[in-house]
Amino acid sequence: SGEYTSALSAIQADLDNPNQYKADVSGIPAAVWGHATRTLSSFGTLVSDIWSAATRTLSAFAFTVTGAKDASIDAIKAKTDLITTGTSLTIASAVSGSTITAHRGDTLSAALENIGALTNYSKLWFTVKRDYDDADTAAVIQIEKTGGLLYLNGAVGTAGNGSLTINDEATGDVTIVLNASETAKLSPGNYQYDIQILRSAGTPVSTLTYGEFVVPADVTRATS
Repeated sequence: SGEYTSALSAIQADLDNPNQYKADVSGIPAAVWGHATRTLSSFGTLVSDIWSAATRTLSAFAFTVTGAKDASIDAIKAKTDLITTGTSLTIASAVSGSTITAHRGDTLSAALENIGALTNYSKLWFTVKRDYDDADTAAVIQIEKTGGLLYLNGAVGTAGNGSLTINDEATGDVTIVLNASETAKLSPGNYQYDIQILRSAGTPVSTLTYGEFVVPADVTRATS
């Protein structure tokens, strides 16, 4: 039993002093041994920084919109306000189904916006027809940018009684005007219109926008 007691005492001594085995890894560079035995406390600063980043509030991301952004928002609001006032027709892009309404006997003033860039235009036409296959000379209305009112109800029009004005060439904002004396000659009904552009001689004509042109009958016919 004395022999076993001695052996147990030796094992206990080894357990009480594990650092004695460091000599067994003498082939490992001291730097590696140092990394293997260092405590987590050496990461204290790193852990603290990570924790701070994870728990910080979103207030750090607050910003204020100023300057040019404010001006852009104001410009958008100015255009959307037109929708509620009913003072203009706004077409966001060249889409099928847009409608222009011209009350018979009233001056037509229709503002169309963002129909496409009008740069380098040579000719710009606004045409209303009863049938797509009708000749331009048979158009219900045809107004050209420089020529004014070309045709009304299939007859040569009075140039000064209709106009197509470019308000913004880059974005394609235009205003179409037809005098009351001319709309009074229109027959109530549903027609088709488009706006086409010729940029230079020899280039194809392009359709910028198109849709329905409606002429409601006026209820009151008195003029004086």
